[in-house]
Amino acid sequence: MAALVLVAASRAQRAPAGAASPSDERDRLFRAGAEAYESGRYADAVAPLEKLVRAAPEVFEVHELLGLVYAAQSQDAKANDHLAKAVRLKPDSAAARSNLAASYARLGKMDLAEEQFAKAVELEPDSYDTNHNVGATYAHNGKVARAVPYLEKAVRLDPKLLPAQGSLGLCYGRLGQAPKAIPHLKAALSLDRDGSLHYQLARAYQSTGQPALARSMMEEYQRLKAR
Repeated sequence: MAALVLVAASRAQRAPAGAASPSDERDRLFRAGAEAYESGRYADAVAPLEKLVRAAPEVFEVHELLGLVYAAQSQDAKANDHLAKAVRLKPDSAAARSNLAASYARLGKMDLAEEQFAKAVELEPDSYDTNHNVGATYAHNGKVARAVPYLEKAVRLDPKLLPAQGSLGLCYGRLGQAPKAIPHLKAALSLDRDGSLHYQLARAYQSTGQPALARSMMEEYQRLKAR
């Protein structure tokens, strides 16, 4: 079964109030870094933000954005350092805690990721991203029953966003609740790249007495797996 995918946390887009006060130069550096990040030029974002963080080492927005830049470049240890600093500077930011949790997950520190996502959902209980991330992290850690309420809430918050549909369908399947799994797996099939959703849907159809549909899904699973 494919790993459940964490939804990307929100991005830093605000100008740093603390950094802008000494001169327009600090504001210029932040904007240069933010514009490079938003346009996908991650390497170009590093220099202005590293210069800025030396001048403004205690500004939340600078550490948050620099952490996201390093994460986008898969420099996970550097990303984690800055995202952890951002949380220390602004512990009531659900987005910052979600970013840190995603960073821990990329480092394989799933218990720490779970802890930060749980704190994020306490701060922002009606966020689709946060609820999905908490549920996906619990599922990844084998705590499938604990994952389900968060994934159900994410689906209620925005049923058109398919990652939570797929995650919830996989969880229901792992819990042996095939009738519940089927509509969510069907909804998320367009996301399936390795065939795992088709495979689980085939099993769900088989267990609910729908062999023809099960065969169809299994054939598609084999086709995707062979690509």
